[in-house]
Amino acid sequence: MLLEKIYYLVRISFGTLFIYASLDKLAFPQQFIEIVSNYQILPEFASKIVGFILPLGELILGTLLLVGLYIEVASGGLVVLTIFFTIALIFKAISGNLSDCGCFSLTSNSETNIISLIIRDIFLVLIGSSIFIYSKKNKNLS
Repeated sequence: MLLEKIYYLVRISFGTLFIYASLDKLAFPQQFIEIVSNYQILPEFASKIVGFILPLGELILGTLLLVGLYIEVASGGLVVLTIFFTIALIFKAISGNLSDCGCFSLTSNSETNIISLIIRDIFLVLIGSSIFIYSKKNKNLS
């Protein structure tokens, strides 16, 4: 019973986190596209596509987790996204580019500790994976 309550709290918090992460990106898509371009991983046309689609994915997957629909798909999708985010941050750290990551807010111009962001993303992968595994084992939960 306690584990079930913890699961609900974690699932709802994880979904809410990604909904929150999408809001600034959706409100200011051009700024987010510039941030994606600054990673210098993707060609310019791909940066534009990712810049428009990524926030929608975060919003949709986060909402699905929040309302308890398609939990495995939503948590699995967010885990995959977070793995890509982590890889992008690693590339950013290797290149020495310390500009803002664009993770949760586009308005911050402060230099970011990339190592702490990578550790945060690994932690998020573990949380999302836990939601995925728990929901797979307990199909009756939503």
